[in-house]
Amino acid sequence: ATSCGPGTGKTWLALEQASRWARQKKRVLLVCYSQGLSRWLRQAIDARGERVSRLVDVTTFSSYLVGKGVDVPAGAGQQWWDVELPKLAAPFVTADYDAVVVDESQDFADGWWPVLLASLRGEHVFITGDERQSVFADRRGRPAMSLFELKLDENLRNTSQIVSLLNPLVPDK
Repeated sequence: ATSCGPGTGKTWLALEQASRWARQKKRVLLVCYSQGLSRWLRQAIDARGERVSRLVDVTTFSSYLVGKGVDVPAGAGQQWWDVELPKLAAPFVTADYDAVVVDESQDFADGWWPVLLASLRGEHVFITGDERQSVFADRRGRPAMSLFELKLDENLRNTSQIVSLLNPLVPDK
């Protein structure tokens, strides 16, 4: 598991881990919360070549479950997506993956983890997230399991001008 601020390379690490496992001939589920990030991750995986892209399924958590055959009711609210969808899809989730990679885990509801981990036939799990970037205040962004945590604290994406402007707004450098 990795954590810490934006621009520290969490998504790049998730892509690299998914790619390495695929090169080891492992079937990988690379999952995130948002459709936009999911599309970008799919393009990035495809750019790594057929050997990797054919072994990595990229999706959002909700799309993964809806893909199991669950019908989405008209007007489904957040409660339905967070609680009902995992319950309805759970009987259809099978252990098809050797590895699961989760990016932006801070947006994953606690009740999603058992269903997501049920898709795992192996023991390879890689999770990235930053609790300070959470869209939902009540989510922990991690499964109830022991994880090795790596904290990333160097911003590799933003210019020094952006960092100096935003530094007063965060509790650490």
